[in-house]
Amino acid sequence: PHTMDIRKMTYLEIIQITFGNHPNTTFSMTDPTDLSTLTWASEDLDKPTQEILDEAETRIRSQYALRRTREYPTMEEQLDYIYHNGVESWKTNMITPIKTKYPKPE
Repeated sequence: PHTMDIRKMTYLEIIQITFGNHPNTTFSMTDPTDLSTLTWASEDLDKPTQEILDEAETRIRSQYALRRTREYPTMEEQLDYIYHNGVESWKTNMITPIKTKYPKPE
């Protein structure tokens, strides 16, 4: 899974996540923040537009909550941890690492 900081996404990163594994498609950019520098070659995909990349970025950003949910321990495990180690230890050792791995978009 991709664990980059999604608050600082460039066009190149969005394209890599969205199209990077597509067969027979190659792309490069001289400036990853300037869409006009995109060089695109694909047998079956049109060059992505600003609108397509904006939609892809929205989709990628919305996935942080789902990714967090999948990694958090079960509620029973979390309550047991709190009982034995306290709330501060639970936040520090169980919650914060996952929130850091999948930051909430700003």
